[in-house]
Amino acid sequence: MRDGAMTLEDYLRRLQGENDPEKLGEILHEALSGMGATVYSGRELPYGATIRGSNWDPIVSTFSESAKAAYQKYRSGGDPFFEAAMANGAPVHYNRIKNDFSFTDEQRALFQAMEDSGLKDGVATPVIAKPGVAAYFVAAFPEPRPDLKPEDLRRLHLIFSEYYYRYRELTRLQKATLSKRERQILVGIISGKSNIEIGEQLGLSKGTIDTYVRRSFDKLGVKSRIEAALKYFSLGLHLS
Repeated sequence: MRDGAMTLEDYLRRLQGENDPEKLGEILHEALSGMGATVYSGRELPYGATIRGSNWDPIVSTFSESAKAAYQKYRSGGDPFFEAAMANGAPVHYNRIKNDFSFTDEQRALFQAMEDSGLKDGVATPVIAKPGVAAYFVAAFPEPRPDLKPEDLRRLHLIFSEYYYRYRELTRLQKATLSKRERQILVGIISGKSNIEIGEQLGLSKGTIDTYVRRSFDKLGVKSRIEAALKYFSLGLHLS
């Protein structure tokens, strides 16, 4: 940790005092910079999805466009760094485990592209908010970091975890704006009812239910009934 780096106490206090999800990234950036990380990224992993099949838009990222493009190009072959972190359930240090990987050609190309973009080392960690709600974070360094100790990896894990917990608190409040009727219809969807069946239950026409469903999907940022059900539970809307 660099001299003058933000203390964990200050980090937690500032996160809790910030109510804008976008500005949380500035606090995260300062905390990670204090540990020498030049870029970082965090992605939510939808329940039941995989890195090979998900549209994994980051919730926060400072990776260059070239690094992002390389990741999108080669990740279909799998990301062993991600797999090691998720299998370990704890932070993993790239330069300490890279010799344990059996790289495919695509995976070798992925990590070579990352190194070519100036990223020589990194730490990856999963963050589990609750069962079925997980995220994957990476902090990258411009040079190898053999000096990183287990307590440094745990510190990175804590920094990312607290960011993610606060991010979810704030975005849940923003997204949980469904009306009572929209929630009733989502409950019907989760129960496996068709729009016609939901309409009959609520005394509304199928056209009206269709409109409510589209409106609810727009608010939740989803495109399917399965995605809507998963988002409904991951945001805790069933508890409100």
